[in-house]
Amino acid sequence: MKDLQNTRVNNLDIESDFSILESQEKLLFAIKNQVGKGKAYVFLELKNKLKGKGPFSINFWRTKDGAEVDFVLRKGKKIIGIECKFSDFKVPKYTRSMRSFVEKYKPASFFVLNKSFKSEVLIGKTKIIFLPYYEIDKIVSGV
Repeated sequence: MKDLQNTRVNNLDIESDFSILESQEKLLFAIKNQVGKGKAYVFLELKNKLKGKGPFSINFWRTKDGAEVDFVLRKGKKIIGIECKFSDFKVPKYTRSMRSFVEKYKPASFFVLNKSFKSEVLIGKTKIIFLPYYEIDKIVSGV
């Protein structure tokens, strides 16, 4: 895992207070229309929900060829990949980056946050879990 970026995600430019969002629709609207803010929302939610669950780091992964994963949660040797997509999936879809990450690191689970699609599939032994953004709690509930 030497090439897994050790750079923590810091100093995100947050202009909106996402804690005041009252509904799933407002959340999805904010994520879609606040350019670059959707990932900031996910970062803040992960950071807040991981408090008290041990020494986690929130990183990203990028190769020299341009493959990338939005977030990688690390606790010791355990890693979880998280990709953020604002799409209406009808069936599970995998990016080249997701496949590369899963094949290289073989995490137990990899999450794809999206607009509304829910599904679970396997790539090798990795469970790929598609969840709507408003179910982000499920990412850290089993950690």
